[in-house]
Amino acid sequence: MKVDEPEKQLRFKSVHYVSAIHVDGVKELLSGIRNYILPGPPLYPNSKEDLSEHPVRFFVSELIREQLFLLFHEDIPYSCTVEIVQYKAEADIDKICADNIVNRKSQRGMLIGKKGAAIKELGIRSWKSIEKFVGKQVCLELHVST
Repeated sequence: MKVDEPEKQLRFKSVHYVSAIHVDGVKELLSGIRNYILPGPPLYPNSKEDLSEHPVRFFVSELIREQLFLLFHEDIPYSCTVEIVQYKAEADIDKICADNIVNRKSQRGMLIGKKGAAIKELGIRSWKSIEKFVGKQVCLELHVST
């Protein structure tokens, strides 16, 4: 089959030849695609305040997880997850309850620490970073589970 036969038979609007070996035709292909893409409504509100399509709960769990790894380094495996159990956003304060989920009971003890010292430090660090992120006061309650 010759190269131009499908073009004649199927009546394409445009045909672009691209070479992966020589990296030819990519600019022309992209330009051709742009000519046929119709603008549509935005999927998310176009606001400077919108950082992502993820909810604030997602970022809060990631901020807690970040502090978890900064505090415990390699002692806690990367399979540790943070689940936001409750998030109540009020006018002047956000009330957050989160579970830190680990794989083994020994890791649970490490996260809690002697007389709760480790979980307290994790809570303080997380609380500060969350307050900075949301821009208001935060009440944070942390739990550890397997």
